[in-house]
Amino acid sequence: RTIDTDHPWWPTSPASTPEGFSDDFYLDSKGDLHTWDVWYGNKPFETWYTMRPRFCDEYGYQSFSSVGLCRANVKPEDFSLTAPAFDNHQKAGKSSWRAAHWPAPAADLSACIVNAMMREFRFPSSTENMIRLSQPLQAKALVTAINAWRSLKPWCMGIAVWQLNDVWPSTSWSTVEYGGRWKQSMYQVKRAFAPVRICTSSTYSVGFGKTLEGGTNVIFTAVNDLPRPVEVRGEIVVRTYAGDVIERRPYALRLAANSAQRIVDAAYDGFGTAAERANRFLTFDYEVSDGASVRTDRTEWFFNRFVNAPIESPGLSFVAR
Repeated sequence: RTIDTDHPWWPTSPASTPEGFSDDFYLDSKGDLHTWDVWYGNKPFETWYTMRPRFCDEYGYQSFSSVGLCRANVKPEDFSLTAPAFDNHQKAGKSSWRAAHWPAPAADLSACIVNAMMREFRFPSSTENMIRLSQPLQAKALVTAINAWRSLKPWCMGIAVWQLNDVWPSTSWSTVEYGGRWKQSMYQVKRAFAPVRICTSSTYSVGFGKTLEGGTNVIFTAVNDLPRPVEVRGEIVVRTYAGDVIERRPYALRLAANSAQRIVDAAYDGFGTAAERANRFLTFDYEVSDGASVRTDRTEWFFNRFVNAPIESPGLSFVAR
């Protein structure tokens, strides 16, 4: 900074101001943000809807590696989430600094995955299924935050996910496991970061006793990170878990370059009674045209967590060759 006085200088990450080295870097109203309350604090994913970062350059959520990689690195008798040999691959050790901010001991960090799994899904029937289910759980956690914060553009202008890959077989925040195999979260994060995307969010606040309040509306926001305008055409479709279509609501808009535009902010009551919504969810099916190409995509919104959804077996089978 002494040598080059013509350019902005940021002292460290995270920091609240160009001169900021204080503990107020946890504020989401200025500077860059590192947030770990959802992971280490074992808070619901909806907590991210209450945050409004200018730039979040570190957040994440863990999952187990694939079943094959887990089996390859523990003995058959240690293939259990609570076996010491298996838990040794949980590399999120507990430092005194973490102890001052979050109550979860190091031995409970894999339990954070299980606790969230019980909150979001029905409990798996085996260790293998628990390992598998941890990956869509991680994907949902990461994409929830991406959708929420991309919707805030231009207030929020950057999101960085911790972390990309692993350098050893481990239970970690990676989206690519040791050996290079993509976890499900990598596919979903790539999709969520599409240059033009319909993002979903909802309105929450932190109430008395630090409980979450709100979550009775759905917001669809069109985000364009391209340096040119695009045309977006699509429809909100009200669907049942049995595959029936209840209603279609068409939308069309021209989205300016490098901009975001809120399309819908609708109360849940507009999509049926509570009993009806228990068997319904929304999709926003859309196409994006920039004059040279057309791309189709879909965004989903679920009124209830999957643990409460009436999901039936699709009756599918497959043969791996």
